[in-house]
Amino acid sequence: MRKPVHPSQPSAEPGLEYWYVDRRTLADFRRAPLGPCFDGFAASLKRNGYRHNSGTAILSTCCIFNDYLIERGITSVAEVSETLIEPFLEAYFAATKLTACQQPWIARRRALQHLFLYLVDIHAVAPVTPKLVITPRSWILDPYVQHLRDERELASPTIDRHRSHVSSFLIALENDVHRSRLGALRAERIDACLKKVFKSSTAAASTLASCLRSFLSYCARHHHTCADFSGLVPRIRQYRHSALPRGMEDSALERIIKLIDRNSAQGARDYAVLLLLTRRSRNQEWWVECGKMGE
Repeated sequence: MRKPVHPSQPSAEPGLEYWYVDRRTLADFRRAPLGPCFDGFAASLKRNGYRHNSGTAILSTCCIFNDYLIERGITSVAEVSETLIEPFLEAYFAATKLTACQQPWIARRRALQHLFLYLVDIHAVAPVTPKLVITPRSWILDPYVQHLRDERELASPTIDRHRSHVSSFLIALENDVHRSRLGALRAERIDACLKKVFKSSTAAASTLASCLRSFLSYCARHHHTCADFSGLVPRIRQYRHSALPRGMEDSALERIIKLIDRNSAQGARDYAVLLLLTRRSRNQEWWVECGKMGE
């Protein structure tokens, strides 16, 4: 999620009227507790280049959130906190089978995160101070994440992906994750944990391998392990033509081809297209088989 740019002073730009014209809709937005803030927030969305569909989708979610606050008896923006986002989403999706990892839930959460970034920037609410969680893995995972952020300058989604995959590997190490034991581990133990992670993970094997290889190289450079074990991570072979669509089955294509009237111009064109589709499908299979033979 990109962070919006907010002015330090109130803006004279059009706010909600830029996005909505219906008076009843505008009245719904301008109810307490968040009503006084919506014009400035709407203007910030316009200033940050949001298109109409994206901007109104964010504002709509925020308006529903405001209704939720009213139902809970909250009357002032000073009573609003970012900790209310998840209870709101749970109530909003209570009648569905959606979970927090599915796209509609994520989209609503992001919309509210945009709102709270704005509210914090204009000092309408206080930022939530994250609680520091210390685990047996923190001594090595936290510096590694900091390394990804500061030295490699990776994007936040990429860092989150690395953190998730490396955490799975460190959990698989169990008690061997402690500083005093990690440095004494041998290749057999590391290899067993790698196999365990690859077997249980639902992530793409190539992505998982890349993250773990990077982490093990980091451990070797910083002398957390007695050797560089990154070579134990398998190289995931990706075939150039393996992802191409195969098209229809040959038998189905043959049945369709027989039904085409090749005496008309349109029929002759359709026949040529399907004939090319048949040959492309067979060529692709040939390329994949060649790749397998070359292993």
